Formats: sequence, structure tokens, C-alpha cells
Amino acid sequence: MVDPFNLSGPAFLQLYLSLFALAVLACLVMRWLLTRVAVDPRTPLSAEEVAYLAGGPRRVALLAVNGLLDRNAIKLRDGWATVIDPAAATAAIQGAPIYRRLLAVAPDTFRVSRVDRLLASDLQLIRQTLQTQQLVVRDESVWMSRATAIVLMGLVLLGGIAKIFVGVSRNRPVSFLVMLCLATVVAFVLLLRGPSRTSAGNAVLRRLRARVAKPAYRQSPDDGQVALLGMAAFVDHANYDVLRTSMMNTQTNYGSGNTLGGSTGSSCSTSSCSSGGSSCGGGSGCGGGGCGGCGS
Repeated sequence: MVDPFNLSGPAFLQLYLSLFALAVLACLVMRWLLTRVAVDPRTPLSAEEVAYLAGGPRRVALLAVNGLLDRNAIKLRDGWATVIDPAAATAAIQGAPIYRRLLAVAPDTFRVSRVDRLLASDLQLIRQTLQTQQLVVRDESVWMSRATAIVLMGLVLLGGIAKIFVGVSRNRPVSFLVMLCLATVVAFVLLLRGPSRTSAGNAVLRRLRARVAKPAYRQSPDDGQVALLGMAAFVDHANYDVLRTSMMNTQTNYGSGNTLGGSTGSSCSTSSCSSGGSSCGGGSGCGGGGCGGCGS
């Protein structure tokens, strides 16, 4: 049996690239299998649930903060939010329950970047609800995806590092192999994030985004538009800069979800979004180089 660490530099690079490609492919196939569900849910979703599905905790925090800001319940300054009149604001706030919940748990002055922490229990409940509906990947599936990446990518990386030491000990150039190992680390980190939505969750978002219209110039976005579009709903709005700056350090470890959908209009209710795409919560619109260490 040939010792791979005694292969010539070019031969080992070819072996490493093949193993790297196979490991990445295996990780992607595992992620695909773990996110496949044989359901087509049509249960209406609340604005908070749509926000979590589209952008995770950060999107729900944005929905809550914008809801209070748009209703003049808080004011923002330098990343801090101040409740103008807690008692009156709580009584007057209508719309998504997350608004009233944030007022209930937040102090009179709080950092906007910590809203996701203030709403931690609510976010966990939303996540569990979406997992029950098979729209968000279950925690055990996320860990299985991560474990697959750790084992496969870790073995490939360890083999590359070992070969680097062999090449250095033999005074052989290893720069190409070092670059490949760095690329492996980048791929490893990306794969460790784990999947977020299931295939059903992605289908729901596609249906909703196909019916959400971007807010008119300088018009305040409704709940559905904020939930689905995120900060893209505020590009032409006066609150864009203050919200973008304030939300900058909010938790982001859920996944993507900032992609804009279509521009077809839709009618909306005040608190729910239909996963079938018929309505969305909120208001009006919906929304010297070398080889890999040569052998002897």
C-alpha cells in the first residue's frame, strides 16, 4: 500500500483536491438530505414567524424595533432605544404581539443590538413552532450536519497539515498545499453554520416573496415587508441609517434571507402571513511556489 505522505508534491496535491471535493460534496449532500421534507404547509404564519423564517433572530428584532419606532413608542439615538411613555405605549400598541412583548421585557432605555437577547425566550418559542411545522431545520439535524463537516473536513485538513510538516522536514516547497489548507478552513467554517430552513420553508418564502411589493419611495414599510425584505424595505426611508446602525451588532447566526422577492402586490392583515402566499402581516403591501511537500 502506498504511503500518501511519501507521494510527490504534485501527486499529493491531486489526492488532496480529490478528497477535499469529495468531503465538500458529502457535506452538501448531507445538508440536502436533512432539509428535505415531504410536506407543503399552507398554515398561516404570524409576522414574527415569517421574520424568523426569512432572517432569523435579527429579522425578528428589526420587526419589533421598527414596529415601536413607527408607532412613536420609542426613539433611537446612537444605537440606544428609549421608551417615550411605557404605560401609554403598551396600552396603545396594536399589531404584532412582539411589539408589546418587547415593551414588557425591555427597560426604559436599552441597546438595540441586544433586542434579540431581551426576546430570547420568545425567539426560542418561534423557532420551536416553525420546527414543528417543518419549516426550520430541527436542532438535531443541524448538529448532524455540523458533525459531518467536522469529521470529513477535519480529516482532510489534518492530512494536509501532516503533509506540510513532512514537506518542511524534507526541505520541500509547501506553499500550494498551505493555500489549499487555508481554503479548506474557509469551507469548514462555512459548512459549520449548518442549514437553517427546510425545503418546505424555502418554498413558503418563495411564495410570499413573489407577492410582496417593495415600499413606495419614502413610504413606511408594513410588517410583512419588514419581515420578508429586512433592511431592504428601508432603503428609501428616513429611518434606514438609524436602523442599520442600531441593528449592526444584532445576532446573525441563523442564515441568509435578505433576498428580494417579486414585485407583485398583495393584500395584508394585521398579524399573519399565509404560507400559501395570499396575505402578509402588517398593513398595506405584502408582503517560488511549490508543491505539497515532495517525497523522497
